[in-house]
Amino acid sequence: MIGSIIGAASSLVSGIAGGIKARKAARKANAVLDKHAKENEEWFNRRYNEDYTQSAEAQAALNRARELADEQYKNTSGTAAVVGATDEAIAQAKKAANEVISDTAGSIASNATARKDAVESQYLGTKNNINNQRLSIYNQQAANATQAASQGLQAGMGLVAADAQAHLYNSKGLIESMLNKK
Repeated sequence: MIGSIIGAASSLVSGIAGGIKARKAARKANAVLDKHAKENEEWFNRRYNEDYTQSAEAQAALNRARELADEQYKNTSGTAAVVGATDEAIAQAKKAANEVISDTAGSIASNATARKDAVESQYLGTKNNINNQRLSIYNQQAANATQAASQGLQAGMGLVAADAQAHLYNSKGLIESMLNKK
């Protein structure tokens, strides 16, 4: 009888202790996920709102396009002076040079859009991953609560069984003896 009571009590205590540990672990995990979510949000706001046209890559492409356009215009102007080309030929050369710069700017704008899409995609993927981890934690907490309730029920049933057994053997059960004490 004493062994049954001790077993039931220890089962109840271990269930409570396990529940407390699991709750602390879930709290720590949620704190880590909160930190990751905040960092992800800050990263997204910083990267998504960057002006890609001011990046070193975009500026280098624009500078190179300007250099090529200037070189092309100078070559056309030099040739025109030697062979006597018309002003219209020089204007067409200038127009072609401007188109090179315009095409480069369009390409940079297209790259900026693609970059923003990639940043948004990565942000959403990370956000979904964090949310899935939170769901996993909540599911584990629910499982832990169910297990603790089951252990508590088993412990209670163990005490009832021990009382019933004592009642059968002694004609006086554990609960009855505790209630009658003054």
